[in-house]
Amino acid sequence: MMRARSGLIPIVVAFAFLATATAFGQSKGDSTPPTGTTGPASDPASPRKWIPYAKADNKRLPETSGIVASRKYPGVLWTHGDSGNDPKLIAIDVHGNVLAEVYISGAPNTDWEDICADDQGNLYIGDIGNNHAMFPARYIYCITEPDPHNPPIEPIAPTKRWRFKYPNKERFDCEALFWADQSLYVIANLKPMEAIVYRLSEIRDGQMELVPVAEPHLPFPNGADVSPDGKQLVISSYGAINVFDIEVANDKGLVLTHGRSIRYPMKKGAIESVCFLDDDVVAMSERGKLYRLQPQDFESQVRFVSP
Repeated sequence: MMRARSGLIPIVVAFAFLATATAFGQSKGDSTPPTGTTGPASDPASPRKWIPYAKADNKRLPETSGIVASRKYPGVLWTHGDSGNDPKLIAIDVHGNVLAEVYISGAPNTDWEDICADDQGNLYIGDIGNNHAMFPARYIYCITEPDPHNPPIEPIAPTKRWRFKYPNKERFDCEALFWADQSLYVIANLKPMEAIVYRLSEIRDGQMELVPVAEPHLPFPNGADVSPDGKQLVISSYGAINVFDIEVANDKGLVLTHGRSIRYPMKKGAIESVCFLDDDVVAMSERGKLYRLQPQDFESQVRFVSP
């Protein structure tokens, strides 16, 4: 399912493509709202409707691009807009209610595309978008995660900024950023069905180089995240949400196995970002609609249809 390239660790994919995609069954109390279905969720042959379980406040959050679950504050999701929006992060709860807005100084939103979190209380903002291949270099900003329940009044500054260029002066776009095994990764789009996963390696203060580690055969990946236990990677791509098991994520490369994919109807808008919330996957559209997928949705090949 992938094109081999010298020096790259292959991705082993056994896709279980499903018919379409999303909302959720009831579980975990408050954190998992009910979903509309056309049959029992336990029956994979019964199609379920693609219905958002919640929607973020459009006045506070007119457009979204990235999302990540806080690893410090349970039930908190951080999101942001892309180019044309203010350089700010917005904290929401799992129901889409806005908890806080935090402005970031010294980090212009040229094209913020994704956000990720590490285990040391940091958030990473990816100013990595390059839709028309206009920019020779892109940036990633690291900030100490603010308290969404007692947010700072003044803008906060990044604790670190990295600049990077893509190898071989390739024209690229990039919309997905994730953190795994003490490293940052981005997923670049080169052609409609050609994506490359790069690990970022600091070669000098403030400067990163990109090391290609894998080539998933996915159309236009636009968001990614790693599960809290570091064992799974979710990638949103054009019309689908994909989950892989991580076998290796270290200096020697990235090996992904047991790929499974859920397709969703795009009439209500494309998914722009994804993240793990405990064992589940939260997907968010550009207009702030929130969908939630459980592990059994991927494993059972549940079918999703337009409402």
